[in-house]
Amino acid sequence: MILIADSGSSTTEWYLIRKGLQGTAIQTDGLNPYFVGADKVDTILQKELLPLMYPEKVEQLIFYGAGCARESKQYVLSDVFRDYFTRADIEIYPDILGTARSLFADQRGIAGILGTGANLCLYGGRNIEIQPPSLGYILGDEGSGASLGLTLLRAYIRQELPADIKESFDKRYQLETSTILDAIYQQPHPNRWAAGFALFLKQNIENEFIRNLVLNNFRYFVVKNLLAFKEHHVLPIGFTGSVAFHFQDLLKTATSEQGIEISMVLASPIEGLVRYHTPSDWIV
Repeated sequence: MILIADSGSSTTEWYLIRKGLQGTAIQTDGLNPYFVGADKVDTILQKELLPLMYPEKVEQLIFYGAGCARESKQYVLSDVFRDYFTRADIEIYPDILGTARSLFADQRGIAGILGTGANLCLYGGRNIEIQPPSLGYILGDEGSGASLGLTLLRAYIRQELPADIKESFDKRYQLETSTILDAIYQQPHPNRWAAGFALFLKQNIENEFIRNLVLNNFRYFVVKNLLAFKEHHVLPIGFTGSVAFHFQDLLKTATSEQGIEISMVLASPIEGLVRYHTPSDWIV
């Protein structure tokens, strides 16, 4: 059996491939090692993943995850995985490589993630050739759910929201400024909390203020990140992630303003990763 995972800061999608049998999809909490330690990883596995499978039968575990670019962070996960997947060869890669392989398989392209966080790379057909540093939700992540949420919250605190949007926001969330600041600066997973407000933006996207808020965020992402790649006019460009998928019309507007065409947008890379890693003689 082969177990494949794609993990962001909010959720992890697992897919168990068994030769000759239908695969099994499982979803758990996110396993970004910048935000969860070994104890939390262990808890999530025991409660959400392991009861649904037989880990001792897994022969290969291929994990793509946010926060997994550095070996020190990979070890946080691999040390826990080895306790349960005792027979498996364990491979851990950054999530952006998973996105690239899902979108382009063995072809070159520019691959991006817009979910809770944001990332972008030039993919060479097997591995990443160029990847600007991912600065996270405080210093970067333009175009991400966290960035969109923070932009909305800033507008709310500064009383910049239109009256009807403010009324709707107040009715739904009933937040004080002190509560917002505490969630951002004192509570765990502030990026995930901020990204949760992307749903409010989606539900009010017909409002001109909200539409421009989202579009300007994408414009900034395109100018500061996508245009930095010299081959952005000649290589195919694709994205995965909930924000890219649900706001793809505005994302494509922002890129088209710069003469750039997006060839593919997927909500999740897991389906493409299953195709990429499944042996040709297996049935998925």
